[in-house]
Amino acid sequence: MTKKEKKKSWKERQRERQTKQQNAQESSQIQREARKKTRQWPKGKILVAAFSIVLILGVYAVWQYATEPLPLIYIRSDGSVDPETASISNLGNSNYVFTSDVYSSIIVERDNIVVDGGNHILQGKGGNDSKGIDLRGRSNVTIMNVRLQDFGYGIYLYSSSNNVIAQNQFTSQHNGIWFEFSSNSIARGNSITKSDASILLYSSSNNTVTDNDLTNNQFGISLSSSSDNSISANNIENNEGAIGLSYSSKNNISENTLDNNQYSISVAYGSSENSIRGNSITSSDGAILLAYSSNDNDISGNQLDSNKAGVRLDQSQGNSVSANNIENGEDSITLDSSSNNTITDNEVVSNQFGISLSSSSGNSIFHNKFISNTYSVYSSLSQNIWDDGYPSGGNFWSDYEKLYPDAKALDDSNIWDKPYVIDESNLDKYPFMSR
Repeated sequence: MTKKEKKKSWKERQRERQTKQQNAQESSQIQREARKKTRQWPKGKILVAAFSIVLILGVYAVWQYATEPLPLIYIRSDGSVDPETASISNLGNSNYVFTSDVYSSIIVERDNIVVDGGNHILQGKGGNDSKGIDLRGRSNVTIMNVRLQDFGYGIYLYSSSNNVIAQNQFTSQHNGIWFEFSSNSIARGNSITKSDASILLYSSSNNTVTDNDLTNNQFGISLSSSSDNSISANNIENNEGAIGLSYSSKNNISENTLDNNQYSISVAYGSSENSIRGNSITSSDGAILLAYSSNDNDISGNQLDSNKAGVRLDQSQGNSVSANNIENGEDSITLDSSSNNTITDNEVVSNQFGISLSSSSGNSIFHNKFISNTYSVYSSLSQNIWDDGYPSGGNFWSDYEKLYPDAKALDDSNIWDKPYVIDESNLDKYPFMSR
């Protein structure tokens, strides 16, 4: 081979490399253009998701209509039942048992008792301010096995503590179980259906809401100005909103099963240091939304399948999104006007878009797996960190080999020797070769 032929061959190789690089950049541009055309969450829709669940706290507390009041039954502080003809037996001054269905409201004035409905009905008339069982100021009261129908508040706890609400059935309530300024209580194993709102906590702390079945309601579980509560192992299906937090911190939202709700978990308005872990969320418009200064929350280990939007951060900073499995959706991980968040160790599979960022900079995004998504990444007006340096590495991109067919291993490692180019300001410098 002559010297001239060698020089020409080198130029040809240079052109080939330039062409491949150009193809990679064009592919990235196609992704950006396609992303602009895809379905967006308008601000109004985000407001609905963030506001809808917590609005119930203000609306049903004041909205009343005229209805003939129910007769009242009192469990007095001395242990007596008033009136004596009420269908409630006093067994030993600490055990109260329904003897038949009851068409009244019950006001409990005694602590340290058990009220067992024996699966009888406690029937109301639907007045929005009516209360099925009023536990105002009570401590260490257990309410169990009552079938409540048609009350404004099924069971009402105000300035109460150390109470247990267990194994009750609520149908057609405005508010099923209402906690206000109440603490250290448990709502466990209840069934609530065909109600406006299921379980609500306002300015309440250290309560446990677990193993409840909430189906076909407008709203599921709502927390406002409430902290250090545990919301776990609940089954919530076919509601408009499943779990909503507003101005609430240090709550644990874990191991819940949420299916076919319009909005599944919404955390908004200054809600911080909440843990959202190990939940299963399917078939919703929005699976997990953090919005409006919801900072320092942990979203990890959740299974999200067939949701229109997976994890969305809107105007939220300092959150951690890690080890989630997000598949078969539209928008998987979306950041809008959100900065200094950490997105790591997520597996994002078979969605329309893997990760999308708009006006969101200073986020750390690495050790994720983006597999078989129609578009892996979209970035607009954003500059972020896409790897953890060498040898820790960046992300796995299943479309990498198509974009960079000549790439090879870097120093015989599991890292490619060419960066994954998102745009000129965003490079994954150390993309992984295998999953």
